[in-house]
Amino acid sequence: MALSGSKCVLLNNSNNFSPVFRCKLNELLESPNDIINVNVMANLREENADAEIVITIESKGKSYYWMSSALSYCIDKKREWKKAFFSLRVPKLKSLSDDIKIYVWNHSGKNIYIDNIEVKITEGNPIVYGKRQGYN
Repeated sequence: MALSGSKCVLLNNSNNFSPVFRCKLNELLESPNDIINVNVMANLREENADAEIVITIESKGKSYYWMSSALSYCIDKKREWKKAFFSLRVPKLKSLSDDIKIYVWNHSGKNIYIDNIEVKITEGNPIVYGKRQGYN
């Protein structure tokens, strides 16, 4: 069932969460104007199947930022591999030593296959978004 390679992840009622991408913000970011881009290939196998790409930021084990985007915003066909994406400007941060976590959460409990999760950082456009001097 994998899109590429030999494995993918099945999310369903007994496995609601994908593996988590986790790192320190200072390992990922170069500027407070950066954009976090997440792409995932997903195959929604059933009617009413949906899940969220989730980005959380934690300080000392406690989440202070949580944002998500539904796969269904990008995927309109069931039973086919389609790309879903979520882009987010870096929010105000407590510290660059905080953790960022990125994962897919299947809140529908329906069968969803996911593969090829990518996290990329792009330089934000300060003319479009306004320039920030610091992270907080």
